[in-house]
Amino acid sequence: MDNWLQKIFGRKHATAISDASSDAEPLPSLYAYHQQFILEWLFKRMKLELQNSHTNEERSGEDLSLSPVQLTAEETAQLEYLASSLFNWLGKNDDVYLKLRQLKLGPVYMDLMLAVYEDVREYTYLFADKTQKETAATESAQEVWHVYRDVIYAATQQKFKLIQAEEIGPYRQGTLILEVPIQERSDIPRARELAKERLLLTGQPLSRVMNKLLLISEAITNILKHASEGTLSIVQTPEDIHVFVADNGPGFELKLLPYTILMEGYSTKNSLGQGFTLMLKMADQLLLATSDQGSTLILIFHEEGATH
Repeated sequence: MDNWLQKIFGRKHATAISDASSDAEPLPSLYAYHQQFILEWLFKRMKLELQNSHTNEERSGEDLSLSPVQLTAEETAQLEYLASSLFNWLGKNDDVYLKLRQLKLGPVYMDLMLAVYEDVREYTYLFADKTQKETAATESAQEVWHVYRDVIYAATQQKFKLIQAEEIGPYRQGTLILEVPIQERSDIPRARELAKERLLLTGQPLSRVMNKLLLISEAITNILKHASEGTLSIVQTPEDIHVFVADNGPGFELKLLPYTILMEGYSTKNSLGQGFTLMLKMADQLLLATSDQGSTLILIFHEEGATH
């Protein structure tokens, strides 16, 4: 870093810059600058209105430094309070007219607040605080997720369902008959053999066990293609066999899921390729919880004789 600075500014100036950078306090966030700028603008706009009311002159837009009217400390404090209040109301999308009535301001302050509000009411998006923007973004993402969930569920005749991570728990209720980590390639055949052994112990015929193993093999092989590690778990309930394949990978991109699930042969770096098509044909239901923290695929197989 120092060598790079020296090439641009010379040794003396580069050293000064480097020293200053190491001693400098952290910069405020960009949002803090934005907030301070808006607050200062509101205050100056209100100040101009108040000065105009004192002089009874219409001087909208004139440089404040040219005004001969000086505000008292009390008036300055009142304007700072009103500027902060208006900023917060707009950030929360409050009813400004209602808030103003509740303040019971005198006519001068009421008029200046209404004048300033009329100036900025079209630009309320500038006042939304960071938390509110993040909340809005989260809500929008959730709405999109629900649309994808419902469309995929309908298009697959209710066989494939997107779920949230917190919805996985109920499907784990039952008897855990296998749980094995998948961390390296040698774990794959071992997991497959253990799955075959435990499934045969449930009394299922070999043909049905082999069908399940085909899908299990497809799913656990993809763990190491798209993640560093994962887990294979099998839970038996009185009605079903639930196979869980979890990984710590980057997850499935939501906008590509319909192609991955519904288009035979479609494949991307993070998809299962032919896997989903095969699973939809052979499993009774598929559930998928996915995020940038990892994915959990649940294969559900109904037991013979069970009522669903």
